[in-house]
Amino acid sequence: TRTLPATLLLAILLAAPAARADSAASLCELLPKGHSQPTALRACVFSQRQGFIGIQLAGGVRHDFSPQDGGPGNFTDAQGRPVQRVAGLGKRGQQFRLPDGSTLRVLWGSGPLKTTLALQGIRFTLASANQGSVNTLVVTPAGLSKDNRPQRQQIDGTVSSAELADLDGDGSPELYVGSTSAGSSSAGSLLGWAVNQGKSLSAVFLPPLEAASLQAQGHQGHDSFHVEGQRLVQRFPVYKPGDSHAAPTGGNAPCPTA
Repeated sequence: TRTLPATLLLAILLAAPAARADSAASLCELLPKGHSQPTALRACVFSQRQGFIGIQLAGGVRHDFSPQDGGPGNFTDAQGRPVQRVAGLGKRGQQFRLPDGSTLRVLWGSGPLKTTLALQGIRFTLASANQGSVNTLVVTPAGLSKDNRPQRQQIDGTVSSAELADLDGDGSPELYVGSTSAGSSSAGSLLGWAVNQGKSLSAVFLPPLEAASLQAQGHQGHDSFHVEGQRLVQRFPVYKPGDSHAAPTGGNAPCPTA
């Protein structure tokens, strides 16, 4: 087990995105331009009304697509740039080619999880029943020169995010997996593995948010995790004294890097 350098510790940013009433919980895969396999998986909320599509990703990023002339798969985003819905997922979901050339896949439902992420020639297949309060996550690497044995980890709740990144810039990726508990607080936890010079995996120690810290003020769960630039970011809604659990009012408040 190894600890990330201090410059890579969690940056805590706080957000409280709202879901629309006609929306459905889904999972979204993100494929950068030129990639044939996703580098990230995030919980998302998909909504469609009179041809207009909204996709809210956990962590605060939102996509809004407006229908355009020229066929049912033609849209523009909130900035008026062209977006195209492309075939390939069938009944599993929908996928969209974004203006920067990346692809956003929306996978329906919240059933058993099985997805493969790839970066820098290394692949990780993640599998979990993703049902109930306790699950076993199986991470199977491929492309390592010495040890591709599956990694098994019991998690509290279900997998809600997974992302590959090379935050330490050593030419080998790390895998960060977020999970969400089944309780009303939807508390988040984070697991990590790092590739050792393309040969094997080692666990990465990712310290949890300390309840007494400044960053934790107003924290009552509903966490999400994602990579933003060269930082690993945790987001959660901020509760003020007297807020009900369903209605945090703390707004958005950035905190310094831990």
